[in-house]
Formats: sequence, C-alpha cells, structure tokens
Amino acid sequence: MKKVHYLLFAALLGGLRLGNTTSAACQTISFTDGSSFCFDISKNGYDNYRAEVSSSRLGSSSLSCTLTLPNNSRVNLPNCQGNFSYGGSDMKVELRAETSNSYSVLVANYDFRNGRFTDGSDDGNRKNDYWGYQIDFNSVSSTNPSTNQWIDMTLKVRNTSSSSSNYFNGRVNFSVEEYRDGYWKSASSSDYDLERSSYTFSSSDWGERRMTNFLRFRNNGRYKIVAQIDGTNYSAYQEFTV
Repeated sequence: MKKVHYLLFAALLGGLRLGNTTSAACQTISFTDGSSFCFDISKNGYDNYRAEVSSSRLGSSSLSCTLTLPNNSRVNLPNCQGNFSYGGSDMKVELRAETSNSYSVLVANYDFRNGRFTDGSDDGNRKNDYWGYQIDFNSVSSTNPSTNQWIDMTLKVRNTSSSSSNYFNGRVNFSVEEYRDGYWKSASSSDYDLERSSYTFSSSDWGERRMTNFLRFRNNGRYKIVAQIDGTNYSAYQEFTV
C-alpha cells in the first residue's frame, strides 16, 4: 500500500519576471521514502502555463502528477511536466505527485494573473507568521473504517523554511467533507463525530499531537478530514472510504 505524505505550497515569494514570463519559486516536494524533487509553475503568456521539475532526486520515469485546477478540471502531467491552459479565477490548486511506492498531495492558492503561489491573505510578501509550515497526517489507524469505528491519527506541523522558529505554536482547525454528486462538500454533522473542531499547539508538543478516538463516520461514503492552520489557507487532508 502506498504511503501518503501531505505538503503545503507555502510560497509567499514574489514572481520572477523574465521578459513576458512569470514563474513561481521552485517548491521542494518530499516523499516518505526519502526521494524528492522541486516543482515550478511558470506563466508563459495569456492563460498559458507550464509545469516543470528541477533538482530531482528520483528517476523521472517513476514520477507522474495530476494537477487539479480551481474549476475542478484535471491536468495529467507525465513526469510532472507539461503545458496547460487556464482562464478562470485565482483559487486553490491541488497537485498529486506519485512515485512507484508513495505519493504526496500538495494544496495551495495560485495567483494565475501574476503567476505565483500565495497564502491568500497578503500581497505576496513574507508577512505570514506561519510561512513555510507544513501539515502532515501520520499513523492513521484506518483509511477504510467501518461505520461507527473510531479513527486515531497523528497530526504534525513542522517548519520547512529557514525561519528561526522550529515548532508550531498556533491553532489548527478541522472540518469534514463528503464527496457527493461529483463534488467535495461540507459533510452533514449527522454523518460523523469529530472529537474536537480545533487544536492549539504549544511548545511542549514539539509540533506533533496524537489524536485518539478523533473521528468516526456514521454512514457509508467517501469523506475527508481537512486540517487548516488558523488564519491562513495552509491545509492538508486525509481521505476515508467507509
């Protein structure tokens, strides 16, 4: 079974302009098996973009990606590279990167007009206190639980930037969504029990918290738990099939 690793595109860097091309900063994508690569999206013209890979520490033939755009259309990217077009609004994009034995899911807001990743709350400068923090779900007791089966999981928030602050001391909010009629929507509270709606980390947590009897589902379906750093758009999720 493939292991999943969730990363955040916490890129609050300004665009790099080369002629008529604007490119986002290279984002390091790491897998649980120790392999990694750096991912870019560049704007090459009106509504035209290119996904690119650099500084790869894995064989490109074993890498494939799917980029989901804000309008829910999907772009298949062999070797995680390729051209695509998009003329819609600036909202979250999602990248699923797969190798032969693991995958990572990356979620971020992308400014399509200016060709850069943002946190959705500032002007692109590093004003957010949590720039560079990454959320991970680990040691999930079951991703295919039975109805009314409690699920345990570990939530980690770590700093991947060069900031001097190594351990997260903010709040993470939780929500539950259900895949229904072709879309992810907020799940009805009658479909699940959630032990808490948020958790505030302290320095004694060292960026890690084990959630015991954290979540259970009352009805069959496809769900996901979403963890989001309070006041930002930095988030990660774990899917479940009940």
